Amino acid sequence: METNTLQTTQPTAELLQKILDTEKKQLRCSRIRLWMGVGGIAIALIALVALLIGMGFLKTQIETISATLTETAEKIDVVAENLGEVDFAALDEAYQTLAASASEMIETLSGSLDGLQSVIENADIAMKNLADVDIKTLNESIQQFNEVLAPLAKFFGVFNR
Repeated sequence: METNTLQTTQPTAELLQKILDTEKKQLRCSRIRLWMGVGGIAIALIALVALLIGMGFLKTQIETISATLTETAEKIDVVAENLGEVDFAALDEAYQTLAASASEMIETLSGSLDGLQSVIENADIAMKNLADVDIKTLNESIQQFNEVLAPLAKFFGVFNR
């Protein structure tokens, strides 16, 4: 019976060793799963904190936009009130008067330009006539006129003395 016990204890020891090895492997796997779970929870907490920070930033942005929209609405109300005070009929009348005055001014300027054109044409004719004058002949005529008037000038000069 002793042999039989030895034979049974030896496979039992091997079996116990295998069970111990399997338990160690399961313990290692359990630890890995535990750390993975802790890591997952940590990641979830970090994501939650980031989300809360983002929501706080988003809340600040929404408040800023809301304040800007309120301020813009108030300015639009002021503009609407000011537009209500505008006398559009008087403004239209003023524009009509301005347009009529501008029309008259344009017509006056047009007439002035026509007169200026006439003056320019007459000046051009005078310049052509001056260009046609023979200066030599003009000088000779003045000389002859001077010769004719010289005795008269002497006469009046003596007569005045």
